[in-house]
Order: sequence, then structure tokens, then C-alpha cells
Amino acid sequence: MKFQILIIFVAIVFCLAYVEELTPQTFHKVGSDSSYFVKFFAPWCGHCKRLAPTFKKLSEEYADNPNIKFGRVNCDEYRTFCSENGIRGYPTLRMYVQGETDFQKFSGKRDFETLDAFVQKHIPEVEDDEEEEFNMETFEIVRGKVVELTDQSFNSIAYGDTTTVVLFYADWCPHSQKLAPTYHQLAEVVADQNIIIAQVSCVAYFDVCKAQGIRGYPTVKRFSGDDVDQFSGARTIDNLRAFALKW
Repeated sequence: MKFQILIIFVAIVFCLAYVEELTPQTFHKVGSDSSYFVKFFAPWCGHCKRLAPTFKKLSEEYADNPNIKFGRVNCDEYRTFCSENGIRGYPTLRMYVQGETDFQKFSGKRDFETLDAFVQKHIPEVEDDEEEEFNMETFEIVRGKVVELTDQSFNSIAYGDTTTVVLFYADWCPHSQKLAPTYHQLAEVVADQNIIIAQVSCVAYFDVCKAQGIRGYPTVKRFSGDDVDQFSGARTIDNLRAFALKW
């Protein structure tokens, strides 16, 4: 019983990585903000259950590719929305390519190789950008403000001489959105302490988050020398302050 309660608790307070939960209110960004491979499903559907681990594995495979995102719509919860969008069976898989008005419906065997080939067919390869060397001397840290970290600055700041608290977040995650004002408040209340309050977007810099073992959003970690601790508990300002200052 306790184990079941723990699973429910984790599901409530964290947004699991890779597959985004889409709703009628957020679906407008599909194909607009980014290309999406979307699964329309019902929790009770046997075929949906069998597809779930394969779809998750596929999303993990493309997690560091900014040209594609993965999402799912619970048609048991949003029946009207799914019906209005022509969903007649579960699971239904559609590719919404950014900038295109029509979606591409997947048909075929739902194994990893076939699904992967479908995604590759519709998504261009990522071009490697020339990396700029990070310069710590020109990097600005403002007390009382949350410092935005990138793949270039993360190691230098997190593993630097000053204790650093880092929030790993995803813009689309409602739990990350809910924590944001409290986390900015944390930066203000510890402004007089020798500590850096920072954050990194796991959407923009997935490789950084993957290297840190981030599996759900938001995750807060404290870096102090060789010690790395992860925050657990209610995300109140008092708890976060105590964690940051190691009370």
C-alpha cells in the first residue's frame, strides 16, 4: 500500500521526461512551436499499453534533437477533443511537421525500427553549431537573481568554488511553472549569502540534464565541491532555503 502511494505521489509532483502530456489548451503549439509526433490513446486500451514502452524509448532516442518533440493525448479524458480531431481508434499516431497544415498519419507495424524510420522520414537532421568557449571572467552573476545556465557554463558554475543550487526544469511542465516564482524568491532571500541560485532548461540543454541523471521535472540539486545533493519534500520557500543553506 505504501509503495502504491509513493508511485502516485511521484506522478503528481513530477513531469516525467521525454513525452509531453498534451491537452486541448496546449495542443495549439503542436506543429506551430515545433514538430510533434503525437500519440492519441486511452488508458484502458491494450494496444496502447503495449505501445507505451516503445513510444517512450523512441522519445528518449530523439530527446536531444530540437527538431522534434513527442506528446500524447488521453482520449479517455478529452473525448470531445479527440472526436473533433477525427480520432476513431486507439492508439492513433500522427506526425505534425512544423509549418505544415496537414498531419501525417502513421500506419504500419508499431515496433521501434518502423516508428524510428517514420520519424526520420519527416524530421531533418540537426546541424552542429560551432561551440563558443565559455569565459568565466565575463560571465555575470547578479545576487538576488536566478542565473541561467547553458551547456557551456554549467560545469564551470555548478562545479566551481561557490556552492550552487540548480533547478532543472522544462518549460512545458506545469510543476516547473508552478515552482518558478518560489524559486525566484529563493534567489532573493539568500542574496546576502555566498551561494548561487541557478537554473537550466532541459528542453534547450537536454544533454546537460541527461548527464546529471534528471528523470523528471522539476528537479533541484545542490552542488558544493564534490558533494551533490538532491532536494526532496514540499517545494516551499522555507524548505528550499533550508536546503540551499544546508540547515
